[in-house]
Amino acid sequence: MVTQLNRSGFTPDGVPVTQTHEGNLPPYRTDYLSAGYRWADEGVYGGLSAQEAPRTYQPGSLQTKVWARQPLHSGWYDDPAGVDQSCATAPSRTRGNLHIDLVSLTDQHQRADCLQGASIGVNRKLSLYRNGKLVEERDRPLADFTVPQQSADYRLTLDVDTSLILPISTKVNTSWTFRSAGPDGTGSVPLPLLAVDYALPMDTNNHATGGTAELAVRQMRGIKAQKVTSFEVWTSLDDGATWKSARVTGSGDSYRVALPTAAAGQSVSLRVKAAANGGSGIDQTIIRAYHAG
Repeated sequence: MVTQLNRSGFTPDGVPVTQTHEGNLPPYRTDYLSAGYRWADEGVYGGLSAQEAPRTYQPGSLQTKVWARQPLHSGWYDDPAGVDQSCATAPSRTRGNLHIDLVSLTDQHQRADCLQGASIGVNRKLSLYRNGKLVEERDRPLADFTVPQQSADYRLTLDVDTSLILPISTKVNTSWTFRSAGPDGTGSVPLPLLAVDYALPMDTNNHATGGTAELAVRQMRGIKAQKVTSFEVWTSLDDGATWKSARVTGSGDSYRVALPTAAAGQSVSLRVKAAANGGSGIDQTIIRAYHAG
């Protein structure tokens, strides 16, 4: 995939002052940015966007960013810094409505892909269940569902198929479970969703270099954090036909996972399952998450 980096600069009150679009990027690069401005970065991978919220940087500070690292995976976006400029909104609910806005494919948490609408070569199915009963299904990751105010157990699933256009992350299936009740009045509250960030040991060609992967559990802003009570990982070398449990160490929100030894060019699929004590959980399967070197 061709990788590009787009960067926009804004004054503190949001007036655009500069914009760059760059391709043919080297494996490593150093940029110098002016303090006092807001900078918004966007990576583009074969036509897929990974958009960050605008940020300001202190004079003399050093930032390190990694772009386009496999695997691409589904998630959500709730960075308050980008609420006025991002294409994504945080999943939330009122007393009678569940607002769902999911990121179909991203390389890192808090990056939006702007794929809420129809997309050539990316097929999706969004399903919402309440107390085990199907509420409704949609063919996009953006929807509003009418639900009762009373507390209930919800399961939200997003199935993404990119096998027509991508050699990796060809099928990503994610299931979020959570408990939710509508607030009183006319306000809205965030949904207690979990997300998983993947930092796999990859070289600049996205080939595994050996060692362990670092995975992290992310939680929605604006609500009481839950304690993660379980975190499990499975790997597959045959596109999900069979799975093998991986060795996991760590606790809380950070975990280390031993990746399998695979032959050069062989695809490795991942399944990650996490649960928290407040009823929230995530079960995510990524077919062909990455290729071995």
